[in-house]
Amino acid sequence: MAAAGSQVRAVSVQSFTATLTASSSGAPEKFWVDDDGVTHVREAPFTLTVSGDIVGTGTALVSTNFDAADNGDQHGSLSISPATGGTWAGHFEMTFIAGVGSGNFVAHGTGVLQGTKITGNITSLLRSDTATIQGTILSHED
Repeated sequence: MAAAGSQVRAVSVQSFTATLTASSSGAPEKFWVDDDGVTHVREAPFTLTVSGDIVGTGTALVSTNFDAADNGDQHGSLSISPATGGTWAGHFEMTFIAGVGSGNFVAHGTGVLQGTKITGNITSLLRSDTATIQGTILSHED
């Protein structure tokens, strides 16, 4: 039950699907292979081209761990700036099994996207430069 004088804000939910195409924008902060043959990459920078229901650009800072069978994990920060303005900034995490990855992401809006959030699933192949994000855009309506 809402307290007297409190205001309830409506939330709009919009589904979307977009493709992120990544291009390396520099060397990772660290790269090594441990004694068990697991490759570790820390803070590899990427620029993103975003297409689909969201069109724009972005950046990602990615850390990855994987073995010779391409099993492992990946996580990092990402920002997506739609051509219409503003930016969503957040993070993602994925697990890879035989090179096929899936996970989750969440990012909060800034600028004209203040008060919005995108959240959903991310899928990719470990040795691919593209990922698919599917989810929802949540917006608070005044």
